[in-house]
Amino acid sequence: LAGGWCVEDGADLGALAGIGEIGVRATNDLERGLDEARPDLVVDFSATPVLARNLGVYAERGLDAVIGTTGLTDEALSPFEARVKEKGCTGP
Repeated sequence: LAGGWCVEDGADLGALAGIGEIGVRATNDLERGLDEARPDLVVDFSATPVLARNLGVYAERGLDAVIGTTGLTDEALSPFEARVKEKGCTGP
């Protein structure tokens, strides 16, 4: 675990998960968090209204993303497929 994006800025992610502190802090600024954590990939469980923006941020940085958001259709994701392939990510 390299980082986490949520409203509890500065909180320890382990404490938030109820497993005790692990020394990895949350950020409420997605771009700053990605720049600081430099993850190999992103696991996103965000809400549907913010997912489109998040996917754009991941694509700009060339990050692979595992999306855990429910209720998405192929139609909702299709605008991002070409962008992901254009950036050289592995794509859906």
